[in-house]
Amino acid sequence: MEEGHELANHMTLDEPYTNRSEDEIIESLDETQKIIVEAHGGKGPAIKWYRAPHARMNNRLRAIVESKGYVSALADVHSNDPRIVCAPKFHAKYLCWFAQPGSILLLHCADKKLHRQQTNKALRIAIPKLMSKSMGYKIVNLSQLHAECTKNP
Repeated sequence: MEEGHELANHMTLDEPYTNRSEDEIIESLDETQKIIVEAHGGKGPAIKWYRAPHARMNNRLRAIVESKGYVSALADVHSNDPRIVCAPKFHAKYLCWFAQPGSILLLHCADKKLHRQQTNKALRIAIPKLMSKSMGYKIVNLSQLHAECTKNP
């Protein structure tokens, strides 16, 4: 967190919550938020971010999440990295091809060592390219992007 990284609530299980009961949704949000607060040294982040598992969201889930004070964030560039393994160059190229101003890029850092290595390699390739003079992007966290978007809608 000291380096500006942020944690978003992604629920306790990586599965869609669109058909779960309100109580199950709130219980999962609260349980995950406790972990996030602990990771922040006992103080919660300024903005409570939420990313729906599998990017599945409906109006009911959105209303529950917002009622608990969360701001939803979904990615617009996702190279399907959990399914396409051992291809860090492909993922890096994909991120660079589809990134545009304000994009949120999604890569997974799964439990399997293979995925972590792939993500690290892809980012080592993509980040310098994205930040190069020819592309000119700046890497920011969600709060910085949110502030920029609300300042210049």
